[in-house]
Amino acid sequence: MSVIFTLILVIAYTNAINFSDGIGGLCVIYVLSCLISIIVFSYFSNKEGNFIFIIFLILSLFIFLFSNFNIFVTKSFLGESGSTFLGFICSYLLIFYTLPDNRFFHPVLALWASSIPTYDFITVFIKRLHKKKNPMTPDLSHIHFLMIKKNLSKLSTLIILGFSSLLFSCIGLITLKLMRIKYLLDLFLKTQMKKVRVDAGSPLVYNYNY
Repeated sequence: MSVIFTLILVIAYTNAINFSDGIGGLCVIYVLSCLISIIVFSYFSNKEGNFIFIIFLILSLFIFLFSNFNIFVTKSFLGESGSTFLGFICSYLLIFYTLPDNRFFHPVLALWASSIPTYDFITVFIKRLHKKKNPMTPDLSHIHFLMIKKNLSKLSTLIILGFSSLLFSCIGLITLKLMRIKYLLDLFLKTQMKKVRVDAGSPLVYNYNY
């Protein structure tokens, strides 16, 4: 059952990244945010590992962004296969770094690392089903198109969504840390209360040897 559930999540997130490729560079921004979040989550979980592949991928995507915006290098595009490939790679990495036998950070953080494209995909999917449309048919109901309709430029939209994605990752990490602190504090208080009850229930011993 867990394998089927994981497969569904991989397909969903791969399509979520593919769906976000509506304006140039947004798909790469989401993937960069996810990859950076994986490294940050692992660091704050005190896990040391080999992140060479992720770092190489991050550098490659930054070079692609320069190319996509026609800065220093010839303009290029990601394409359907490119966005699908990046979505699958992110899915694989999130699963790999949260496996029980190879856990670098808590699995719930995987959702925070992919929050905006995931929520956008779910929202758009439900809206299309509600309108009795094919959920895989492209339209302008994505969050980036809605922001552009509010007279935001494409660059402003990319910057806002990119920083928002990183912000959600930080919120997820801080929330998890606070929950662990609360758990440890509750555990400490319960332990102290048990000691107080034991001490209160023990008979008093007087020393008459004086």
